[in-house]
Amino acid sequence: MDNFKSINDTVGHESGDLALKKAVSAIRSRIRLDDEVIRFGGDEFIIVFPDMDEEIFKKKLESVLEAIHGESVEGISIAASCGGVRGTGSIEGLLRKADKALYQAKKEKGTYRLYGEGENA
Repeated sequence: MDNFKSINDTVGHESGDLALKKAVSAIRSRIRLDDEVIRFGGDEFIIVFPDMDEEIFKKKLESVLEAIHGESVEGISIAASCGGVRGTGSIEGLLRKADKALYQAKKEKGTYRLYGEGENA
């Protein structure tokens, strides 16, 4: 989630908790039953999409971000950025790659980047 700390600081931790719940609900509304959502940190989530081709994967990330961006808490819009990686490998390696892609997406806010796409990925 982008600017999550400002929600906690501006309208309180209960509203921050509600923002997290709304984000998860928005994510779940756009993924398949077999996909997994895992809270990875304070305001970071991992979504695992087994057996998904690249074009559908990109559309799914766009759809998830669109759903999150439609939510708000006490008049403050909820926003998110997303870093993605496709392939096989160790969980640590895949997470490291996804984190690099997320770093690039957060520079622009509200978008997604896939690992290996773009000159700085």
